[in-house]
Amino acid sequence: IIARSGMDHFRTSASKTINELTNDTILRNVLSGTSMLYGGIYDSSTWYHHAMVNNSYLESSYRMVNGTMEISDELIAVIRANGGTVLENKEVTRFVVKDNSVSAVEVNGEEIYEAKNVISNIHPRKTLQLLDKTRNIKNAYINRVKSLPNSYGVFSIYIVLKKNTVPYLNHNIYVHGTDSTWFDPKTSSKDRVDNVLITFQNNGSKYADVITLMVPINTSEFNQWADSTVERRAKEYKEFKEQYTERALDFLRQKGFDFKDNIEFILTASPLTFRDY
Repeated sequence: IIARSGMDHFRTSASKTINELTNDTILRNVLSGTSMLYGGIYDSSTWYHHAMVNNSYLESSYRMVNGTMEISDELIAVIRANGGTVLENKEVTRFVVKDNSVSAVEVNGEEIYEAKNVISNIHPRKTLQLLDKTRNIKNAYINRVKSLPNSYGVFSIYIVLKKNTVPYLNHNIYVHGTDSTWFDPKTSSKDRVDNVLITFQNNGSKYADVITLMVPINTSEFNQWADSTVERRAKEYKEFKEQYTERALDFLRQKGFDFKDNIEFILTASPLTFRDY
């Protein structure tokens, strides 16, 4: 139960609240320093969202030793142990509505799976696009969801390291190139990198196996390839990823983080990668 006064936090600006708490620029940046992790935007993220995310780290800074894939593996094991089935390479192409309720899911444009309950955890806009027309959802609601702007995306760079070359650090590093720790979608450009989140992974060793760089980027930068699919992207898309990766690495070198001589190979994932997987 939330007190009525507490509801104010759901509509209060995070950046405004932080600015009202202190005039110290450095302290403001410390308090907003992790905003990039949850897609925080200076003039629209709420104080509740910001406080909730940061409170989770204050209460517990635990992390998965071998990565969060362990959680997925355990969930799959529990589902199968209870008689469930996990389907792979099955793209949902329609939510079938019968008697104003979702009664089945169509996958790959052909197979139909009937179900009493259906949970969709994809983008609300995409969910509505796949949903058969129903009187239970008004056009005004659909149009409002369609009109809402998306937050920015993330370009991820996975650096697989040469063995025993980079010491493992048991914390994240936020690197900022401007006077503000907030990523600004309005002034962001594909021609430069201003913010990078660095995380380290290891396998129980004192050395890191992989370094992941998370770089915020506007999803609109990939609009020209929006109709493409995995392994079927244009040559220009691959060139863009290579150039943007080099920009991020150059940005980090200027800030004192140079992994150049320690790299075995690099893999990258754009907002399109996350969308399609």
